[in-house]
Formats: sequence, structure tokens, C-alpha cells
Amino acid sequence: MAAGKTAQGAAPAAIQSTLSKPSKTAPNDSPKPVPVLSTGDFIDRGPCPLCGSVGDASFETVYDFDVIPVRRCRDCGLVHSARIMSDAGTAKYYQDVFGSEFHKRGQMINADVNMLALKKMLPMREVATFLDVGCGYGFLPWLLKSIGVKPMGVEISRGEAQHARDYLTIDVRTGTLENAGMPTNWFDAAACFEVIEHIPNPVQFLKKLAEHIRPGGYVIIGTDNFESPIVQRMGARYPKWIPHTHVNHFGPETLTETIKRAGLKVESIWSYTPLENSIRSCLPKYRKPIAAKLAWNFSKHIKEEMGRGYPLFWLRSELAKIWSGKITLGKNGKGSMMFAVARPRT
Repeated sequence: MAAGKTAQGAAPAAIQSTLSKPSKTAPNDSPKPVPVLSTGDFIDRGPCPLCGSVGDASFETVYDFDVIPVRRCRDCGLVHSARIMSDAGTAKYYQDVFGSEFHKRGQMINADVNMLALKKMLPMREVATFLDVGCGYGFLPWLLKSIGVKPMGVEISRGEAQHARDYLTIDVRTGTLENAGMPTNWFDAAACFEVIEHIPNPVQFLKKLAEHIRPGGYVIIGTDNFESPIVQRMGARYPKWIPHTHVNHFGPETLTETIKRAGLKVESIWSYTPLENSIRSCLPKYRKPIAAKLAWNFSKHIKEEMGRGYPLFWLRSELAKIWSGKITLGKNGKGSMMFAVARPRT
């Protein structure tokens, strides 16, 4: 257990070194001011990714963002992007260029919060093996390894996966869940934190994820709650409206329906609101209405997204652990982030 306490305290030297200098083995960490995507890399979404409804009459526009509108299915209620990356666009973006200091530091904070959430949601004494799909730079698997769990990861970004292997010595396979070659019917728990919102076919993704857990194992899904009061209050200004990468925008009901259609049973849904979201929602800037096309501009976002910094990182990291882990995580379903714990139907 001492190792677990260390994991929640100061970052180890291996992690500190990745924050103090650019990685020679992960070239996608450097800023990329040149746009890596164009409008030609996107295609029309087609049917609703949850219920399969088709035709213009089946959808209503929620936000008419620049280039990529966000719509709601009138039949099942799922909010989702009306355009998504083509296969070629996905490969170019996620495999070759995705990753930055902003993403790395954000993932470090998220890993601490997700670890705290797992300890609340699961009987961790029953979890000896853990699959983290979309594990990024590998920080959550590292935390799990430090408390005696055997983690494995899957990550589509070559640079992020290489970082997890080289710096944190985590067994991470580069690729997608479909081609990573992970063992089936083997893991005590399999998770995807802030991944399902990126997946064009979320039901099929969860079906595949469930194939990798042992009988009686757990599937954990973490994603934004776009039906939360804070999101509704901030409207188009909510910073997680990123329609080129976040292509599914769940609420508790649509996430539950997605899980059910994947053949799983929802055990519980938890939620919390990050401190920074709470602060933003109180600022006049974020409460003033704005046209969707002004709130999110395709060219501007694509140009800047891989070059952002993360000011006051260590302070924000410590505050996130205190606020999210000890104050707001609960089963109220109203937080702007949510976790679902599911198991195969028996």
C-alpha cells in the first residue's frame, strides 16, 4: 500500500522528466502551429450512431458550429456531431499528430481523478488485471501498477503509446481495440476514460470492450455529461464542445441506452463536476450567450489545439484531486463528468 500512497503524492522522477523537457521518443509532444486537418478530411455522419435513425426529419440542430454542426436524434435523444473524420483523416490525426504538453498534463490530472473514482466505484481488491483503452501517455496504468494491479493499455497515438512504454514501462499496444491483439475473457476490469465520445460507433465499441473482461468482470466508461446543469448554463461556450473529435455528447440516459444496446447491464452511474468547470460557469464571460460559429471556429481550433500550454499545472493538479475525489463525486447524475460501471448480463 505504500506504493499507492506514493502514486497519489509527488510524481515519480520518470514522470517529472517528461514534463521538464521535450521527449525525444515522442515527437508529437512539440507544438504544431500548422493545421493538420482540413474540411476535406470530414464526411457526413449518416444515421444516428445509437438508434440508426436516418433522414433530415430525424434530427434537430443543437449548435451550428463552424463546419461541424451538432445535432440531436429526435428518436433516441443522442446528441452527436453531424460530420466525422474519414478513415484517412482519423489515421492522420490520431495516429500521427495527436498529443501535446497540454494533453500530457491534462491526462496526469485526469489519471489521479480517475484513480480516486475507481477506488470509490469498484471493489479494487477483486481487480488484479486492468485494461485501459485510450490510455494516452499511460499515467492511469502507472498508478494502477503502483498498487499491485497488472495493467495493459491500448492507444492509437503512436507518440503517446511510446511514451507509456519508454518512460513508465507500461505494456501499451499501439492501435485500436480491434487490432491491438489484447486477450479476451481475461481482464477483471476494462475501462475507457474520455474515449467513447471520440468513437463513431459507440455501441460496437462497447461490445468489443466487453469481450476482454472475464465472466463477472467490470466495464467502466468515463465521459462528459452534456445534460448537466453546468453545460446547459454555459451553452455553446462550454469548453468540451469540440465537435471534430468529440463526436458523441452523452447524458445519463443516452449513455445508459448505449451500454444496454451493447449487451451490458448498468450497475451504477457516478458523476462529479471539476473545480475549473464550476469556476468557469460562474464567470460572466462563460454565461453570456454566443453564436455557435463564434464559440468554436474550425480553422482557429485546428491551428492552435496542439500548441496550448497548461499554466499553474501543479496547483491545478492538487486542487483537482481534493475537489473531485473528496467533495463532488457521487451518484447524483448531475455533474459535468460521469462514470458508468457496467457488467455483462447474466
